[in-house]
Amino acid sequence: MNSLLTENNPKPVFIISDYGRIMYVNLPGMNLLEHLHVNINDRIPQDIWNEVVANHYEGMFTLKLGDTKYQWNTKKLPNGFYFMQVTHILEDNLMFAR
Repeated sequence: MNSLLTENNPKPVFIISDYGRIMYVNLPGMNLLEHLHVNINDRIPQDIWNEVVANHYEGMFTLKLGDTKYQWNTKKLPNGFYFMQVTHILEDNLMFAR
């Protein structure tokens, strides 16, 4: 994966293994990891992984964490891992990168 797509992305970006383990997080994603109470190399929380599996490992879903809604965009990579980009939803139909 081109590092420019992940490191310079202002939105949280995760690379997740095919078993749900967090392999990479860009700098904006570190705050979200803290909010999720997980670290790199931990498994992504089960409620998020369940949504990934339910969406056949690709696509978008919205998930509320605490009082905050997030849109998760997941794409399967050629190596079997998953690219996840997360957008913080401030209002319905109005999204900004956090």
